Amino acid sequence: MSNVNERSYLIDNLKGLMIVFVVIGHFFDIWASKYFNIRFIYTFIYLFHMPCFVFISGYLTKDPEKSRGNAFEKLLVPYIVMSVLWKTYCTIFSIVLHGYSSKLLSFSILNPAYGLWYLQALFIWRYFLKDILRIKYSFLVSVLLSLLVGTVNEFGTVLSMSRVIVYLPFFLAGYYVRHKNFLPEMLSISKKQAWIIVFITGCVALLLSLQSNSLFRYLFYYNSYHLLGLNNLVGITTRAMTLFVGLMMTAALFKILPDRQTKLVAIGRNSMVVYLGHFYIAYYFHNKFYNLTEFNILLLGSFLIFITILLLSSESASKIYNKLMNKILNIIFIKRAVN
Repeated sequence: MSNVNERSYLIDNLKGLMIVFVVIGHFFDIWASKYFNIRFIYTFIYLFHMPCFVFISGYLTKDPEKSRGNAFEKLLVPYIVMSVLWKTYCTIFSIVLHGYSSKLLSFSILNPAYGLWYLQALFIWRYFLKDILRIKYSFLVSVLLSLLVGTVNEFGTVLSMSRVIVYLPFFLAGYYVRHKNFLPEMLSISKKQAWIIVFITGCVALLLSLQSNSLFRYLFYYNSYHLLGLNNLVGITTRAMTLFVGLMMTAALFKILPDRQTKLVAIGRNSMVVYLGHFYIAYYFHNKFYNLTEFNILLLGSFLIFITILLLSSESASKIYNKLMNKILNIIFIKRAVN
C-alpha cells in the first residue's frame, strides 16, 4: 500500500470502479422496476457503490480546515453551475421532443437534480467536518443519526439532507481510517474472505430483487420508513443491515483491487468529469430507447456506457472541464483559494 501522503493506485482503482458503477446505475435506473435482470444488477450496485464512494471521499479529506476553505469553489459553485446546465439541457431536450417544457419553472437549487446530490452532500460534509470532529463519539453519533433519520418525514431531498445524514458514517469512517492509520486493519482480511463478502452481497441483492419490483428504492435513502411502508423497527433493522453490507463491501474491495496502475486508474483520476458528464448521455438513452426489450437495453446501454466512460475519462475531457470551471471561478471569486 502506498504511503497515505502519496498518490495511491489503490484509491484511484477504487474511484474508477465506483464511478463505473455509478454510470451503470444511472443508465439502467428507469428499467429497474420493469425487468428482473436489470433490477438485480441495479440492487447489487446500490448496496455498496455509494457507501464506498463516500468512504473514499472521507479518506481523501486530508485537512478539515483546508477542505472548508476550498469547499465553495471546488464543490458548491460546480454544483450550482452544473445544476443550471442540467436543467437547461432537460428543458431544451423536452422542447425538441414535445414543443414545450415547464422544467425550468420547477427549478430549485435546494433540491439536487438527478445524481448531482452528491456534490451538494460532499460540500456539507467537508465544510462542516471540522465542527463534526469536535463532537464526542462523533462516529457513533453519526451511526445513530443515520438509522434514526428514517423515523421522521421532515428529511428528504431538500439539501440532500436525508442522504447527507445516512451516509455521514461512511465519510467519517474514511476520514478516521486514514488519519488514525486503520487501513492495515481493513486489509487484514484475506482475499478469500473478501470474495465471500461479494458473494453474500450478491445473494442479498438477489433476495431483495425477488421480493419486490420496487424494494430497491429503499436503497435511495431519501424517504422515511413510513413512506416506504415500513414500521420504524423494521426500517431501522433493514437500514442497519444494508449499511453493514455497504461497509463490508468497502473493506472487501479495498482488499480485492490492486495497488498498481490499471485501466481504472485513469477513470478514477478523472472521475469528476465522468460523474458530471454521463447524466446527459443517460438522459438521452432513457428518452430515445425506453421501449426496447431488456436484452437490447442491456446491449445498447453497455455500449453507450463504454463509450461514455472512454470519452469522459480522457485527459482532453478533464482539461476542457478544468479550463471552463476555472474561468467561471475566476469570474466569481476576487481571490482564488490556494490548493
